[in-house]
Amino acid sequence: VCIEQWTSNELDLPTLSSPYRTIACSQDSWAATTSNNHFLLIDQYPNLCLYDKQLTLLKEYPREYDSIPDMCWSSTLNSFIIITNKNGVFLMNENLTSLECI
Repeated sequence: VCIEQWTSNELDLPTLSSPYRTIACSQDSWAATTSNNHFLLIDQYPNLCLYDKQLTLLKEYPREYDSIPDMCWSSTLNSFIIITNKNGVFLMNENLTSLECI
């Protein structure tokens, strides 16, 4: 295994194209964000917001638990894994129709 150190000069920021769409997020804290091959899931308190590839808001899921420090997609479980500070870990399907505490 060979791990090379990343240096900032490898990314030439001026060559990046301008964003074609943006999503307004709270400036109070970092929003937990994750994605799979079809959707982008963002914690925008008090909702989990599901966006498609064109960044169109598809669904908002009201969340009633505490803050979310991290989320990820599990292709093995075919679910989003949502980690909360106090209420544990949850599985949510990609359509935001099923939430299960694990």
